[in-house]
Amino acid sequence: MPSKIAFIKRGSFSNVNGSVLEALLREFPDHHIEVLDILDLIPGSYPSLKFRILSTLYAYKEFGWWLLTGREKMNGAGGCKIRTGYFFATLNAAIRRYLAKDKYRFTF
Repeated sequence: MPSKIAFIKRGSFSNVNGSVLEALLREFPDHHIEVLDILDLIPGSYPSLKFRILSTLYAYKEFGWWLLTGREKMNGAGGCKIRTGYFFATLNAAIRRYLAKDKYRFTF
C-alpha cells in the first residue's frame, strides 16, 4: 500500500491549512505528506487567452445578473470567475493530472 498522502490546499489563510498539516503529520508519522497548493496549478498571472475568454463567458453565464447589478465582482478572492463550473472543471482536471503521476494512500 502506498505510504504517501496528498494534502490539497489553497494558500495559507487563517492558519487552518497549517493546523491540518500538523494533524496529518501527527496522525500518520510513517507517511510522506505531499502538499499540493492549487494556486500552483491554476492559471496564474499569465493564463492563456482561451482560459481568460472562457472564464469570463462562464462567469457572465452563471453570475450575469449579479455582475451587471454590481452585487458580485468578477475577479479576486471570492470573485465570480473562480466560482464557475468551467473554472472548477479546469482545476479538477489539473489536480487529477498531477495526482496521476504517483500512488497515494489517500488525498485530503
